Amino acid sequence: MAELPKDKPLVCSVFLLKKEISMLREARRLYLSDRRETRTPLISKYAFWGGQRKKARRKTDKRRHLFVDCYSLHLLLVLLALLLFNYIDSYLTLTLIQNDVAVEGNPIMAFHMEHGISHFVANKGFITSISLAILCIFNNFHIAKIGLAFSVSIYFFIVLYELFLIFCC
Repeated sequence: MAELPKDKPLVCSVFLLKKEISMLREARRLYLSDRRETRTPLISKYAFWGGQRKKARRKTDKRRHLFVDCYSLHLLLVLLALLLFNYIDSYLTLTLIQNDVAVEGNPIMAFHMEHGISHFVANKGFITSISLAILCIFNNFHIAKIGLAFSVSIYFFIVLYELFLIFCC
């Protein structure tokens, strides 16, 4: 172990050591790339185990599209509302078709309806769930926020219209 020089006080040696450490940190900062320069991955291991990103924390991150690991309660409620509207729409559509008030206008859903009610409901739920998962992952993108608000509004009015048809026709 090296001995400290006797002519220099201990305080001076500690100061020099701190200065060298700060110079090394500065050199490291200059030569190594910043981890924040790379984009956040779409899906990472932290999305399933131990992630902590809930939102953008820095001003520079708020200007970029950011994927998060933890989602808000508000987003969960909106997604559950959309899923609930989907199943209410399925039930009301089947009721209207059985009462000969309406026909299925969507050719894809009409195809699934020909194979049975459970096939229709399962495929409608599956297609909606995939869409909701995509909107959930991209929820920090402006277009996804618009898509969520638009979807809730449209489904709300579709369900109101179907209820109007059931009770007034």
